[in-house]
Amino acid sequence: MKKDIVRVEFTLYGDDWPVEAFTEEIGIKPTTCYKKGDTFKPDFSRFETVWSIQTEDMKIRYKEEEDREFFETIIRQLRPHIPLINKYRAKYQLEAKFFALYSFYWAQTPGMRVEPEVIAFAHEIGAYIDVYIDKVID
Repeated sequence: MKKDIVRVEFTLYGDDWPVEAFTEEIGIKPTTCYKKGDTFKPDFSRFETVWSIQTEDMKIRYKEEEDREFFETIIRQLRPHIPLINKYRAKYQLEAKFFALYSFYWAQTPGMRVEPEVIAFAHEIGAYIDVYIDKVID
């Protein structure tokens, strides 16, 4: 039986910046990392440099404050590194983004919210929050 799930991702991206140095300084292995100009598939190349970490698919249990817990999985890793993230953002004109993907199977979409603590952290690092809701019908 398919379950309702959510996955959260944090991404730093920009034109051309030293992702290897950032990875070494932050001490977190990225889930996805590539440089502008890297090729993928025949005849395609990346148009930006990206460093991102993401959660595994997490089952939604519809508990109070659960949405905050989903984001906290990523935020806990990043919180000690706010000055480093902001240093790279400023030096290389990087964008920062949280992306949450909610996938619901044969269900009505319940109410969701982004807690003030998540918004405050995103504000500290200049990140916006992108939420995508997908209703999956098999």
